[in-house]
Amino acid sequence: MINNHWKYNLTIITLLIFITELATDIYVPSLPRIASAFNTSEYKVMLTVSINLIGLSLSGLLYGPLSDAIGRKKVLLLGITIFCFSSLFCIYVSTIELIVFWRLLQGIGGGASVTVGLATISDIYKGNERAKMMSRLNMVVAFSPALGPIIGSQIAAYDNRWYLPLAIIPSLAFPVLLLLITLFKETLTQTNIGINFNNIKASFKEVLSNKNFICYLLIQSLTFGWLWADIVNLPFIFIKDMNVPTEHYGYYIIANVTVYIIGIVANQKLVQFKGPEKMILYGIVLILFSGISLTFGTIYFTLTAYIVLLLKLPAAIGVGFTLGNASALSLMQITNYGTASAIIGSTEMLLGSLGIKIISYLYNGTILPLSILVVVFSLISLLIFQKIKSPTV
Repeated sequence: MINNHWKYNLTIITLLIFITELATDIYVPSLPRIASAFNTSEYKVMLTVSINLIGLSLSGLLYGPLSDAIGRKKVLLLGITIFCFSSLFCIYVSTIELIVFWRLLQGIGGGASVTVGLATISDIYKGNERAKMMSRLNMVVAFSPALGPIIGSQIAAYDNRWYLPLAIIPSLAFPVLLLLITLFKETLTQTNIGINFNNIKASFKEVLSNKNFICYLLIQSLTFGWLWADIVNLPFIFIKDMNVPTEHYGYYIIANVTVYIIGIVANQKLVQFKGPEKMILYGIVLILFSGISLTFGTIYFTLTAYIVLLLKLPAAIGVGFTLGNASALSLMQITNYGTASAIIGSTEMLLGSLGIKIISYLYNGTILPLSILVVVFSLISLLIFQKIKSPTV
């Protein structure tokens, strides 16, 4: 029986993950306004997203071992305090460079929520109950960034001040920080044991030497790479270049997310008969089909926002087939789940940052650079899939 203290912990962890993940892209619909407000390039504005992902990815590798050594609550307090104040400072800036700086710190602080949050769940729950709770938290991780642009577009539609979507984050985060201070109870029974660097090194070596783990890791990370490029690039394509009203932008995202959910539901049914390996293959092929369709459509026709959305829908289903199965199969390859989870989370965010970096350099006012990126990353994923030892397809 789980006592009330642990229920408080679960609630606080869920809220922290929701807020820190929401912060990654809630202001994405306002990126064109930020570029205009600071008279800067699309590249620098997109950098505010990619630098946040870099902070999230790198800090996660630190917070895990640190929380094992000094306790979950202390590390959460450190990370979330950094997150709260950097989120506040993001809205009181005079240059784009300052936004980039505070967004980096925001990511570094926010990295504690998922890494330490999942470790906390492992401390409290065991067996099937742990798996159920992990699944719920992973759903929050997956859907919070999807909800961000929807919420941000509605805020931006009613007020044209660029910083308002960003201002939502500290207004949510500080009250949860107070809950963390007052209600969260330490879950690690043995603390102050010190960090054993030899064990950490051996653990990373064991995980990274597994070929199949690396293959599945790269497939899901390459998918995140083009996904984040898509999230950051679409506001410029739809709002700035295709003249979609800001208040309508969220509807396009809702349609895409709905189809993604359909893909997840379909995967849960089909994976029982086809197996996870085949579902990954089907997912990559669907994503590749979308990328090729968008590429040729952009070259030979004038695409409207509606047509772009329709051509993107197979990719949304493909993502639903690919991510969950690749994640599950990658973790089946090894026994050290903590280290593997840290590597997976960090690599996904780094590839997401790389995708944003590439698309910010290649942005030309059309969706062509993004569609080519989708094709290239999908082809690489197919090649990697062929390297997996004895896939049952």
